Amino acid sequence: MALKGGLFLPMYQRGAMWIRLDSNGQFAIKVIVGGVNVISGGPLVETSATQLRRLNLFLRNESVQDYVVTPDQLWLDGIASTEGRVRQFVAMPIGAGYTVEAQLTGEDISGGLQFEVTPARAPPKTLDSQHLIEELFIRTLTKVVHLTHLSASDTVAQLKKSESPASILRRELPRSYGGPNIPQAKELGIAAAGYIKQCILRDPNPADTWQRDRTICFNVQILNSAVFRHVTSMDPPETPISAATYASERLPFFDIYNEISDIKGSFEEVKSIKEMDKIKYAERRGHPREEDDEDEPKYKNPIVVLNSQGVKTGFRPVFELETELASMNAVPF
Repeated sequence: MALKGGLFLPMYQRGAMWIRLDSNGQFAIKVIVGGVNVISGGPLVETSATQLRRLNLFLRNESVQDYVVTPDQLWLDGIASTEGRVRQFVAMPIGAGYTVEAQLTGEDISGGLQFEVTPARAPPKTLDSQHLIEELFIRTLTKVVHLTHLSASDTVAQLKKSESPASILRRELPRSYGGPNIPQAKELGIAAAGYIKQCILRDPNPADTWQRDRTICFNVQILNSAVFRHVTSMDPPETPISAATYASERLPFFDIYNEISDIKGSFEEVKSIKEMDKIKYAERRGHPREEDDEDEPKYKNPIVVLNSQGVKTGFRPVFELETELASMNAVPF
């Protein structure tokens, strides 16, 4: 877990998740689950097959966009399976064969989520805005709140090196967190559930809008409740109410109008958890074996040190991709 770095969050097995997106300025965000792009279905590292798929999409007048743009895209509910619909993000154990990564690559190695964030070019700052003093409230894991000050020109690296935040966090974290007695890590990956209506909004910006030399990436590991409790000494959040309870209380559902876009990925081979449950049950009934499907996988997963400080694939705006593909003068095949 420490080798992979990044952030972590607790989830329960078969718990659903959505990603809220909010920003003051424009950002292009690639969301990746276990090394698979949730918009395109392509691998984290581009291959010749990725380029060929992109060319075929372009020749069919379909979108080649593989990222979302904030603040216009308010949230993301799942993998972009069809036009105007996504399959909901759901947490499942790595090694059980349910995750999107396992179904598309045949392996469960990376797990969790990865994000690549590229900022838009901001207007020049005025002298006043550069020297504006802001108040920053820092809440530690022990729920102690501290106040520090910074200017709009300060960077995250400068904040980490400052006296108050880093020393506060070091002082407040009890030494009992983590340690050698941590239970066997049960990291979760992202699988696909049922369909939800959602549109992926097209990027309307020209290619030079984005500062590709400032792309950052980070990992988010998903831990089960037992590991989360041991690492943080805090109880994980309670499980959300069921759909039946929600309906019985006559709570409202919500909708938002969007023009249906053609942005979708290659997820034809990805089965939902319900479909995978049926397959697993048939396998057990037709081919009895001592090991249960929920046991540890027969192969040993290597530790993958994900790059948490640099660019993974290099961001390429959809406008640039379409211009490049048009210049090839290829014909459909």
